[in-house]
Amino acid sequence: MNFRDTRGVIFDLDGTLINSLQDIADSVNAVLSDCGFPVHELETVKSFIGNGAAQLIKRALPTSSNGHIIAHCLQHFEYIYNKRCTEKTMVYSGIYELLEHLKDCGIKRAVLSNKPHHITSKICDHFFKEDHFQVVFGADKDTKKKPDPTKANHIALLFQIPADNILIVGDSVVDIETGVNAGLKTIAVSWGFSTSTELQAHDADCLVSSPQELIRKL
Repeated sequence: MNFRDTRGVIFDLDGTLINSLQDIADSVNAVLSDCGFPVHELETVKSFIGNGAAQLIKRALPTSSNGHIIAHCLQHFEYIYNKRCTEKTMVYSGIYELLEHLKDCGIKRAVLSNKPHHITSKICDHFFKEDHFQVVFGADKDTKKKPDPTKANHIALLFQIPADNILIVGDSVVDIETGVNAGLKTIAVSWGFSTSTELQAHDADCLVSSPQELIRKL
């Protein structure tokens, strides 16, 4: 697969640009503890991540939980996580260098996350420079989450770049499916929340093990 004609890159956030697992797990377990439910180990919470906050909370709660409990815990989670979302989160090594390289090459950059939009924006404002990304999209009530291609297609329109010149980079099967659904090229990263085996089974165009390897691909 040739990635040399890439003119735009859409990045997932959690597990791709940032390691946010500890802050997410701490927030989930705070909600569970406050509501009298059993808490989870870090690796278990990691397996719940990828399809947005609502699915995260639904997976963390006992399977017998009704819609009222899920909605209450989701609201509580978003409140707690919004307060602590930058406490233990870190940008992965090499990401800043990758973003500067793309900027120097004139390649446009976006973030597309299933995390709520206001929290996505807060995290990006905290960890990244204003010129690192032209577009930052999180989840909202009006648009379906990844792997629905709507927001990826909208980014392509904002970039004014054909889909086959845009690359989506992510650590999950959801990101690969989003790219396929939107007609984008796909690169999976192995340093995030999914295993290389899971990613290879879903036919990403390429799997990379470091931001430096991604720079070489481009």
